[in-house]
Amino acid sequence: MTVLDLTHPIAPDMPVYPGDPQPRLTPLAFLPEDGFRQLGMTLTTHTGTHVDAPAHLLERGETLDRFSPGAFVGPAVALDALRDESDLLRALDAPAARDAAFVLFRTGHGALWGRPEYQRSWPAVPESALRLLAGRRVKGVGVDCLSVDPPGCGAMSLHRLLLSAGVLIYENLRLPGELPGGGFVFVGAPLSLPASDGAPVRALALCDLQ
Repeated sequence: MTVLDLTHPIAPDMPVYPGDPQPRLTPLAFLPEDGFRQLGMTLTTHTGTHVDAPAHLLERGETLDRFSPGAFVGPAVALDALRDESDLLRALDAPAARDAAFVLFRTGHGALWGRPEYQRSWPAVPESALRLLAGRRVKGVGVDCLSVDPPGCGAMSLHRLLLSAGVLIYENLRLPGELPGGGFVFVGAPLSLPASDGAPVRALALCDLQ
């Protein structure tokens, strides 16, 4: 089994959603002086590679602690979101996608991570594809950009579509080209926080690449 990391590292200069604060990493203890190292962290529940819970936008939406650990693990596929919409819908009807608990969409925007362009003009997955997955009530949907909604979408309609169906949303994923087309096991376990609207995750793909 091969384990691929789908997570962007947290760093002070990392891309964040426009208007969100940058994370702060502050050394609190040093090995020579204190005998140990310790780092203080200040970040939001939506810093870096993270998961959105229904409570992020819905008044009565569930918080992350209401989901069992199994809600963050399952069979997954990664699909090219920029193909023709009808082709994308056909891809979602293929056996691997129909059996998937998680569908991760590669928009290509992830290649801009670390550049100013990453925080501007990211693409969105067609609503028809997300509506199909909301109807299936998959465990989660993920994208390789800052948001599942396009820039400037104040209504956050695509978020609401998925979260209203109980579908978790993963954003800022790394989706490398070596992810197997036939599927893999996705692990997107969040930090364990009480009554949280979201949390950073360490996202992994467990692949049989033999």
